[in-house]
Amino acid sequence: ASVADTTLLINLPNGTWIADDDSGGDLNPMIHLMNPPSGRYDIWVGTVRPSTASAVLHVTERLQ
Repeated sequence: ASVADTTLLINLPNGTWIADDDSGGDLNPMIHLMNPPSGRYDIWVGTVRPSTASAVLHVTERLQ
């Protein structure tokens, strides 16, 4: 979460990139992965504008 307009990119273990800009509301990104594969995830958090901003990355696991 951030007070700035942030964006989120994730490189999945299979090399696929996914991105989001505002799905989390209030200009925050949110990505839901159903049945995510095991492996390494590269995560990039950035701003839409050319300035920097403080942000917090929340990663959760929900077992159904």
